[in-house]
Amino acid sequence: MIEVFVNNSQLLTNLATNEIERIKKDLTFRNPTYESILKYSRWGTTKEPEFLYYYKEVGDTLIVPKGYRIPFNYEIKKDNSLSFNNIEYPELRIKLRKVQNVAIEHYTKDTGTLVINTGLGKSIIGLALAGKLKERALIVVNKDDLVDGWEKDAQLCYGDLEIGLVKGKVFNIGEQITITTIQTLSKLGDIKLDKLKASISMLICDECHRCSAKIYSVLNDFPARYRLGLTATKMRNDGLADVLDLICGETLYEYKGEFETDDIISSKDIYIVRRNSNISWSPNIDYYWCKSGRTVKSLFYNDVKYEKYTKGWKALINQLLSTKEIDSLPVNLQEAYKLISGSEEFNNLVVKDIKSEYAQGKSCIVFCKEKEHINLLYNLLVEDCPRIQKYYGDMKETKAEIKAKAESKEALITLATISISCEGTNVKSWERGFLVSSVANKKDLIQILGRLRRTKDGKSNVFFYDYRHPLMTIIKSHGYKRDSWYKEIGITKII
Repeated sequence: MIEVFVNNSQLLTNLATNEIERIKKDLTFRNPTYESILKYSRWGTTKEPEFLYYYKEVGDTLIVPKGYRIPFNYEIKKDNSLSFNNIEYPELRIKLRKVQNVAIEHYTKDTGTLVINTGLGKSIIGLALAGKLKERALIVVNKDDLVDGWEKDAQLCYGDLEIGLVKGKVFNIGEQITITTIQTLSKLGDIKLDKLKASISMLICDECHRCSAKIYSVLNDFPARYRLGLTATKMRNDGLADVLDLICGETLYEYKGEFETDDIISSKDIYIVRRNSNISWSPNIDYYWCKSGRTVKSLFYNDVKYEKYTKGWKALINQLLSTKEIDSLPVNLQEAYKLISGSEEFNNLVVKDIKSEYAQGKSCIVFCKEKEHINLLYNLLVEDCPRIQKYYGDMKETKAEIKAKAESKEALITLATISISCEGTNVKSWERGFLVSSVANKKDLIQILGRLRRTKDGKSNVFFYDYRHPLMTIIKSHGYKRDSWYKEIGITKII
């Protein structure tokens, strides 16, 4: 029988050959970065490893992540995981929602992930669990503004709690709760890191769908007994979704709308307003790429000789298509997005819709991919809609100031990049959303809709303008995908 020694990882000994092979296979993943770079590489080569290995082999011992569920019978010989189970917390000062209580009840193992919709209080769940277990918790976030959010929620839960902070040059470990960013944690010197590891018995990873990134490997060094992952969606498009289980543990509970809550706009009160553009575009055949990594264009000029350019080009394309030796690259999307954001006709359509909602006093958030598009829309709107602001990474205003203006309706329009607005941006006032950049990722769509679903007095429904492009070869399928996801979420009012 396999013998297991637990500390920050699991050390497996007394393994049979078939057990070793199975575990290695489970913990080996194709590297999406390798495949991406290879596809774009002019020479079809890269130094990036083809596979990612989430195990170490030391003699006859396999070292595997703490979240890995061993698929064979095993015996824990020794468990050195750090647990205090005696850290005193103040009494919880708030009444938990039903979904929060249900999620907490499902946390029955030392490691695990809870998947909870945006707006349902994931941070409250984590804080309540830390208090219930009486463990000193380290909360790991991926953005600076999320630190403030967790601090406020901790005070909401427990009152004037002295909260520890590890960020930048500040290194202060709290008696109950400490908050840090993954960026700071990854750069800590050995002395501070060792001190932190020796003080923490519970790791709470916010937005844990990001845990497959290399920067999160520092979490593997913590001997904390308890690990909790929190996310609104566990989906990934790079094949590394299972890696999240290794870091934080398997999904123990996922909210699927089995009961309604008064604190979030119901799916039946969300209206999807579809708008079609007239932009017509098909990718140039120059963008076709061979499986070998070379462009069809380079093959045409360097490897194949044809008497007539057009005839030869088409013949080469047809030949490669028939043998399934070529793919079209996502690089086409970038060109398509530029075409969309630069279209005067499309931008006028968007501006008209925004102005209409602004005139009715509705609080609006506009989702863009690039700040250049934000600046363009801002210039088109600001004269008629002076209560407007921008929201992207390098703004002079703080994120807290921007969110406060949106919440108070001092700014009725917020033009935001999808990347910065979709995590930890909680504004209850937003009641109209505009998706002006195409999204083909269910996780992103759920996060975007989550910005609009928080309840507030006088807010009874949400209208979401979904712009799609049926005449654009590479983009048109995105709208069909989103329609199917709306139905999965329970949204039926699609105009």
